[in-house]
Amino acid sequence: MNRQVRKEMMKMIYGYYVSFSIGLCAKLEIPELLQNKAQTIEELSQKTEMNKEALLKMMRLLVANNIFTEISAESFKNNEMSKTLISELKYLSQLHVSQVFQESWRNLEYSIKNEKSATKYVTGNSFYNYLNLDKNQEIRDIFDKAMVEIQSEDGRVIHDYYDFSIYKKIYDIGGGSGKFLSSIKRKYEHISATLFDTEKVINKINPNSIADISLLKGDFFESIPNDGDLYILRHIIHNWGDNEAVQILEECVSETSHEARFLVIEMVLDTDSEKKQTKEEITIYRDIHMLVALEGKQRTLKEFEGIFSSASLEIEDIILLPSGMNIFKLKKLKHKN
Repeated sequence: MNRQVRKEMMKMIYGYYVSFSIGLCAKLEIPELLQNKAQTIEELSQKTEMNKEALLKMMRLLVANNIFTEISAESFKNNEMSKTLISELKYLSQLHVSQVFQESWRNLEYSIKNEKSATKYVTGNSFYNYLNLDKNQEIRDIFDKAMVEIQSEDGRVIHDYYDFSIYKKIYDIGGGSGKFLSSIKRKYEHISATLFDTEKVINKINPNSIADISLLKGDFFESIPNDGDLYILRHIIHNWGDNEAVQILEECVSETSHEARFLVIEMVLDTDSEKKQTKEEITIYRDIHMLVALEGKQRTLKEFEGIFSSASLEIEDIILLPSGMNIFKLKKLKHKN
C-alpha cells in the first residue's frame, strides 16, 4: 500500500474537522485579534473566552493546513490564508458549517439518488423559503453577508470590462445588497438604476449605504418591470433548475423592447477533466452543492445556450472576467425556436 496515498485520503476523510475549525475561528474573530501582532494561546484564550488547551488543538490543526503560522511554541500570527477570514471569506466559512448545510449534506444520498435538494427533504422548505422563516434570521444574515463576499471579486471589476454608458435604465434583478448596482451608478451618473428584489431583502437595505438607486420590491417568478434597456442577473441562474431558470429569464424578456439587453453573470462548468485551473475546480464544488442545497446547478456553455434559447434569448457576446466569471450579453430572438 502506498502510504502517502493513504495519508492524503485520510486527510480528505478528516476534512470536515478543518471546515468546522475554520468556521469557528472566523466566528471568534481570531484573525482580527492577530491583525496587528502575534499572540500567545493564553492571550487568545482570554480574549475569545475559550479553553486554552482545547483552543491550542484547533489552532495547531489550522496551522497544519497552512492557516495561521506558529512562530514559536504556542504563539501564533496571521498568514495570507488566515487573512482571508477577516473580510473576504469570514461569513462564507460560517455559512458552510451551519446547521442547515450540515443536515443537508448528511442526506447527500437522497440528493444523489433523486437529483433533488436535501435541504428541502430535511427542512420541508426550499432553501430560500427556509431562510425567510422568522426563526432563521441569524443564518439569513450570515447568508446575505456571505453572498456579498462571494460576489465582491467580480463586482469590483465588471464595469472595467463592460461599458454601461450606452444604457439609460438598468434593473439589477435579485441584486441583494445593492452595492454592485451602486458602483455602476457612481461611475455612470446618467443611468436610472433600480434594484429589484424580495420585500425582505429590500427592507434590510440601509438607503444611506448605497448610491442614488431606486429600490423595488417584487418576485422575479411573477413579474419584472418591462421598461428597462438593460437587465442584470448576477449569480442568480445557478440557484435554480432549468425550468425555474427559464421562467426567470422569460419574465425578464416578456414585454421588453427588442433593443433591450440582458446580462447573465455566471461561472461556466468545464467538464474537461484534464483542466485543473482553480476556477474550474471551484465550479465543480459549487455544482454538487447547488444540487444538495438548492436544486440548482452550474452549467456548461451548451446548457446555458439551451436555457437561453428556451427563453427566446441568444448570446451576443461572452466576456471572461479575471475571477473566472462570464458575462453573457444576451438579446431577444426574433423568433423562438
